[in-house]
Amino acid sequence: MWLNFIGDEGQERVRAAFGEENYHRLARVKQEFDPENTFHGNQNIRPAAS
Repeated sequence: MWLNFIGDEGQERVRAAFGEENYHRLARVKQEFDPENTFHGNQNIRPAAS
Protein backbone atom coordinates (compact mmCIF):
# COMPACT_ATOMS: atom_id res chain seq x y z
CA MET A 1 0.00 0.00 0.00
CA TRP A 2 1.23 3.47 -0.83
CA LEU A 3 0.94 5.68 2.24
CA ASN A 4 0.75 8.90 0.27
CA PHE A 5 -2.69 7.79 -0.98
CA ILE A 6 -4.12 7.42 2.53
CA GLY A 7 -6.21 10.38 3.64
CA ASP A 8 -7.50 10.94 7.14
CA GLU A 9 -8.77 7.38 7.45
CA GLY A 10 -7.82 6.84 11.06
CA GLN A 11 -5.04 5.31 13.06
CA GLU A 12 -5.99 1.69 12.34
CA ARG A 13 -5.43 2.20 8.62
CA VAL A 14 -2.01 3.74 9.27
CA ARG A 15 -1.09 0.82 11.54
CA ALA A 16 -2.17 -1.66 8.88
CA ALA A 17 -0.12 0.13 6.22
CA PHE A 18 3.10 0.03 8.27
CA GLY A 19 2.51 -3.38 9.84
CA GLU A 20 2.43 -3.91 13.62
CA GLU A 21 6.16 -4.50 14.13
CA ASN A 22 7.22 -1.44 12.12
CA TYR A 23 4.49 0.73 13.61
CA HIS A 24 5.59 -0.05 17.18
CA ARG A 25 9.24 0.58 16.30
CA LEU A 26 8.38 3.93 14.72
CA ALA A 27 6.20 4.88 17.70
CA ARG A 28 9.17 4.29 20.03
CA VAL A 29 11.37 6.47 17.82
CA LYS A 30 8.66 9.14 17.77
CA GLN A 31 8.49 9.06 21.59
CA GLU A 32 12.21 9.76 21.77
CA PHE A 33 12.46 12.49 19.13
CA ASP A 34 8.95 14.03 19.04
CA PRO A 35 7.16 13.25 22.34
CA GLU A 36 4.81 16.24 21.93
CA ASN A 37 3.76 14.96 18.47
CA THR A 38 4.68 18.27 16.84
CA PHE A 39 5.12 16.60 13.47
CA HIS A 40 1.64 15.10 13.22
CA GLY A 41 0.79 15.85 9.61
CA ASN A 42 0.35 13.27 6.87
CA GLN A 43 0.09 9.69 8.14
CA ASN A 44 0.65 10.36 11.83
CA ILE A 45 2.33 7.84 14.07
CA ARG A 46 1.54 8.72 17.65
CA PRO A 47 4.44 8.60 20.13
CA ALA A 48 4.57 5.42 22.19
CA ALA A 49 3.19 5.68 25.72
CA SER A 50 5.92 6.49 28.21
